[in-house]
Amino acid sequence: MLTTQQKIGYAIGAYGLILFWSGASLFMLYYYTDVLLIKPETAGLIFLLAMIWDGITDPVMGMIADRTRTRWGQYRPYLLFGAIPLAISYYLAFSIPELSAEALVTYVLITHLLFRTCFTVVYMPFTAFIAKLTSDSNERSSLTGYKVIFTQLATLSVSFFTLRLVDWFGGGNDATGFRMVALLSGVIGVLFIFACYRGTSQELLQDRKGQPPTYYSVSDLLLSFKANYPFVLVFLGTFLFVMSYAMILKGVVYYAKYYIGDKQMIGTILSLVAAMALLVVPVCIKLTTIMSKRFIWIMSGLFTITGLVIVYLMPPTAITGIVIGYIVLAIGTNAFLMNYYSMLADTVEYGEWKTGVRCEAGLFGFVAFAQKASVGVGASLIGFLLGHFGFIANTIQTPETLQGIKLSVTLIPCLGILASMFLMIFYPINAALHKKMSEEIAARNNDAGRR
Repeated sequence: MLTTQQKIGYAIGAYGLILFWSGASLFMLYYYTDVLLIKPETAGLIFLLAMIWDGITDPVMGMIADRTRTRWGQYRPYLLFGAIPLAISYYLAFSIPELSAEALVTYVLITHLLFRTCFTVVYMPFTAFIAKLTSDSNERSSLTGYKVIFTQLATLSVSFFTLRLVDWFGGGNDATGFRMVALLSGVIGVLFIFACYRGTSQELLQDRKGQPPTYYSVSDLLLSFKANYPFVLVFLGTFLFVMSYAMILKGVVYYAKYYIGDKQMIGTILSLVAAMALLVVPVCIKLTTIMSKRFIWIMSGLFTITGLVIVYLMPPTAITGIVIGYIVLAIGTNAFLMNYYSMLADTVEYGEWKTGVRCEAGLFGFVAFAQKASVGVGASLIGFLLGHFGFIANTIQTPETLQGIKLSVTLIPCLGILASMFLMIFYPINAALHKKMSEEIAARNNDAGRR
């Protein structure tokens, strides 16, 4: 059993990492369209290319991390040596010089690719810690809960403070404001990642027990993927849910600024979504001990869709109704975020049970690919839809454009969430099966150890 201190020691790293992730996810598309004045279709395409690249590098980084053995541990050195380059790349992504239109797009794409690469180097080993620190399914749910709490605290910080700090630092110059906020976020993020490095010393102790590196080939990883249909379901379901969630989060900036007509509502709505994690996650941790994770996934989708429908039905002046809709939505999305990482860790055991090969970081890399590629697709869809509906930055939008913005962040994302829920109907792992898998894997390993 992990102690509370050990769980916090791991989860605190999520705060530092998600400062970077949320800053890019919530405000980078807006920064491109409304500060750099890049066309929304082009900005969305940049996001798509960067996230696909990010997703491609994830399994590669996962395999590298699985093979790593150093005096600092298996995954911990990536926290120690990757944090500062990550912060520098994040600062560069929000520090764009004055360039011609073509050069600007090229520079933005290069800095975005650099940031995503640096993020992968740190985030993939960090995520793989969950399967490393404990093999108990309920304990993983608890550990994931701590991680989600720190994730949402970081998202809450970014949501509430970013635009206020942009105004304060920039004094009307948003480009300067975003650059200074990126610098501040980088310093804070590095400190929290270093704290995670110090707080995960237990993983270092495990690595010093003489464990050999986990060498497996690309064919081993693909075999594990092919034989592991619960993992495939989580992979596809994650892609669909996160794609829809990305559309909601990236679109809410435009929804608040142009449809509601109040830019400060951006921080209010996003902060509300993040703050709900503090209430939802402890409940979900308890529910995972008495309900199946499949059921929690489906219920999270129902709450999310209900919230989106409420928001769609509200006129721009019905602030109370809009807030209620986002509260209901936040219950669903936070339940999903807490649940799916725990499900992913369970599928690692399923793959090992079926094939005898454990590819935890490699499989986490595949799901990180789904997560990040889906964010890129979601951003690209928002950019395409904004262009399709006639959006022009920093102007009064037509009624048709305003209706299109509302559709893009409410009813259209419902389609992906519904498809994700349908896939989970076929997810087979429950408490009984997981117990059986763990026992058989342990028996197999004991037999191998006696030979």
